[in-house]
Amino acid sequence: MSNPVGITVARALTLGVLQRSQLLAGREGLDRLICSVNVMEVPDIANFVQRGQLLVTTGFPLKDDPDALLNLVPILDAKGLAALAIKPLRYLPKVGPDVVRMGDQLAFPIIGLPADASFSDVLNPVLSAILNEQASRLQRAVDIHSSMTALVLSGGGLPAIASTLATLVDLPVAVLSSSLELLACGGSPKPGVPWEIRPLEDGKPPPGPVRLEGRLGDRPCNQLLYPVMVAGRHYGYIVIWELDKPLSPDHLVAVEHAGTVAALEMAKEREIREIERRYQSSFIDDLVTENYESPEAFLLRARNLGYDLSGGRVAMLLAIDDFEGFYLRLKDQAESAFQRVRERVTEIARFMAQSRSRSAIVAPRGDSVLVLYATQSPARAKSDSLRLAAAIKQKIAAEISSVTFSVGVGQFYESIRQVSRSFAEAKEALALGRAVFGRDRIIHYDDLGAYRILARLVGHPDLGRFCMETLGELARHDQQHGADLLHTLEAFLRHNGHLGNTARELHVHYNTLRYRIARIQEITGADLNDAEARFNLQVATKIARLGWDRPAPAGGKNH
Repeated sequence: MSNPVGITVARALTLGVLQRSQLLAGREGLDRLICSVNVMEVPDIANFVQRGQLLVTTGFPLKDDPDALLNLVPILDAKGLAALAIKPLRYLPKVGPDVVRMGDQLAFPIIGLPADASFSDVLNPVLSAILNEQASRLQRAVDIHSSMTALVLSGGGLPAIASTLATLVDLPVAVLSSSLELLACGGSPKPGVPWEIRPLEDGKPPPGPVRLEGRLGDRPCNQLLYPVMVAGRHYGYIVIWELDKPLSPDHLVAVEHAGTVAALEMAKEREIREIERRYQSSFIDDLVTENYESPEAFLLRARNLGYDLSGGRVAMLLAIDDFEGFYLRLKDQAESAFQRVRERVTEIARFMAQSRSRSAIVAPRGDSVLVLYATQSPARAKSDSLRLAAAIKQKIAAEISSVTFSVGVGQFYESIRQVSRSFAEAKEALALGRAVFGRDRIIHYDDLGAYRILARLVGHPDLGRFCMETLGELARHDQQHGADLLHTLEAFLRHNGHLGNTARELHVHYNTLRYRIARIQEITGADLNDAEARFNLQVATKIARLGWDRPAPAGGKNH
């Protein structure tokens, strides 16, 4: 963040010979900043001026063109000059009323210098004041940087940085994570929900500081958002609410230094967390695979790592659907994109799980995110864990639209020894649930029903033979005729033979469904009114959901 250093036109008029000058026009522009001084020696001076300059002239280059000054003023204003100082009488008898009106209209100060003033009388005091301001600004920046660095070295952390910055700027300050969660705040009043206004576009942070319209409590105000970056990596934001006044240039320097030390602090904390996570990841692997001998020693290890394993646990796994497709689509960017997605999913799951149970454990594991949800109420374990899974999934869907996620949920177990069982159930629920019910779902192990048993028999020749004998002709008919009678049969069995409910699910006319049922009975040779036949068909359709070698069309190959 670069802020120009200079003095206002109003202050310049208090210096040296300028005290005896006359403000001819542009009184509303006295707060313009003079950063340097230039002298006009040629008529096309507009090609050689810079923003923030005080342009001084005797009028000599303009003496032969009565309209030259009137034409020059709007050009200088458009170039961003601070003011124009003219020494009249010698070459310009007067500054005409049209020029004065133009200066007033543009709030562009036009100054009439005393007749005895030389260029050095104007340049020296103004340049000296600018240099003094630069030196003072530099010293203040050094002092701010020293105080901020001292905070980090003393271990003050983000709360101390936020508090010190709030004192320096005399405004409320918050430090947010990259996902806009509050990490620290300073000043009064405290920010209520600083991430209400989402400044992100397509999930990307702005390239530099931006001002947004915002609110603090019931008060509308401008909101300065300063991204905290280290080596191109985005760590979070510093937010300042400009309640009664905009930030001054000195304040902006303070924000810049606070951003630097906040970035170092966040990077340090991230490194510490990465080390901790490596230890925690090893611990969690041992927990879910039951890779330990003494539960007592393992509980002690858990306490030393900050985990509370008291109470029962439910395991759930969150995983990207079609992970391989997601990875292949992104090519060279795949690994970094996957790590970002997994990290954000972990943050969401941790925040939401621990807001319900402080001792919840959340950690990335392979291409998934593991949640070990703690509850003291076995009776509510299933409903509570499904509500948590739904809340996490909804939050993820709102933030990450490029992929879908499925969640597998295990059963509740009270013993630490049984955490591995809940984890295995969550894995099975995730894998079987996708195969049976499709993607983008939450599947509890209990709801797998008979699929839990059938899945263990997949690949057994008798299972495939039974499925082929029961459904083979129906599958062959569907392939040959482009029909979907197998899907119709599944719906019919799911609705316990109720034709009306089945027709509504399939969005077909009642008579169309009756015709399809007749064809199914004709092709399979099964009487759908017979309980035993329906049972066999129901088992066979469940086996088909788990995958089987369907019969090939006549003259074709299995596929």
